[in-house]
Amino acid sequence: MSGELQIDGSYGEGGGQILRTSASLSFLKNVPIRINNIRAGRPKPGLRAQHATGLELVNQVSNGVLSHCEVGSTEVAFMARDMVGGDKRLIEKDCGTAGAITLILQTILPCLTLDMSSPPSTPPSSSSSTSSSRTTTTTSSYKRKEEE
Repeated sequence: MSGELQIDGSYGEGGGQILRTSASLSFLKNVPIRINNIRAGRPKPGLRAQHATGLELVNQVSNGVLSHCEVGSTEVAFMARDMVGGDKRLIEKDCGTAGAITLILQTILPCLTLDMSSPPSTPPSSSSSTSSSRTTTTTSSYKRKEEE
């Protein structure tokens, strides 16, 4: 992807927070990103299931382009397009572990705040329980604000 912002995923504590924040901001600011050295300082470097799930959800709601998003990958590239619209859209993804739900929500929730034209008929919500690893979010009538 040309014009992408290069991000060093080993920066700071070298965990998943830079990945989660970068993906959300990439979508919100409409800036393509490439993150390398993902979790380089960790005993198991690269994407874990919750990181891949968060990226896949952001990609899904943005109708974007996401590459190299597999568990263990130390580099990903992401380019958002537009928020998926429609009367009502259910976004559902199973990450395999209930403990990661809040980390996934850190990635996706900022992207679901883009209602710039009218309030959704059903407010965004998330349902989860400690016995389930499924994250469900309902979105409705979200649109990306045009660049000024």
